[in-house]
Amino acid sequence: ESVSPSAVTSFRSLHQSSSAAMSRILSASALLLLGSVDAASNIYGTSVTGGLVKIDGTTGKLTPEGPDHPEELEGQELSTIDQAHGRYYIVGFNATTEKVNLVGWDLKTHELYVDTELNLSESAFVGVGQAIDADPVTGDLFIVGRTDRVLPNSTSHDLLRFHANTSFSTSERIATIKGIDVLDGSSAYDPINGVEYLGMLASGDPPNVEFNVFAVDVKTGDVKTIKQDATHGKYVQNMDYD
Repeated sequence: ESVSPSAVTSFRSLHQSSSAAMSRILSASALLLLGSVDAASNIYGTSVTGGLVKIDGTTGKLTPEGPDHPEELEGQELSTIDQAHGRYYIVGFNATTEKVNLVGWDLKTHELYVDTELNLSESAFVGVGQAIDADPVTGDLFIVGRTDRVLPNSTSHDLLRFHANTSFSTSERIATIKGIDVLDGSSAYDPINGVEYLGMLASGDPPNVEFNVFAVDVKTGDVKTIKQDATHGKYVQNMDYD
């Protein structure tokens, strides 16, 4: 079915305005939600103007660690830190190119380490239905989202491994998970057992909607569902792995 140019223009206009509004709200009020801690216990995040900042855990003072990137829009829980290699990454939306992109900083030099487009489609709100975690052993990144091969009206999301040794220009699909995009998405990676945990998708129809956690074996692609009880408020909204 064809889509008129006016409809495309209207969608882009709506997408840009809603994405920008969401980004400003999330970035201005929740820097720590976008933050990660490195091996030296430094907290890093991104400012409302898309720049890397260091956050003082005692006073909350923000120290800029490089130039701003105002074209970069961001969502919650879309950052990760590779402590072994000293790099901080976010999945964002570039307002200039209108593409989902991966941005990474070297925490020693504070310079951009990578800024590359990802083959992911964006929802009406930046970052919804997406996740990112770093493998501290290989430096690879596990990223979730709707890829180019997934139809716009599909509920399928791909878990991809982006390879550090190719500067993240190549990737492989590990698994496909069906679920509805939800706010408050979260994820965590277990590097010891090679399991990626995802709590950012819902399934079912109201009032029987489930917010389950999916445990994905990154070697075999096997997916295990960890049942949650949303009716009594017993479901995961944020995750980190110890």
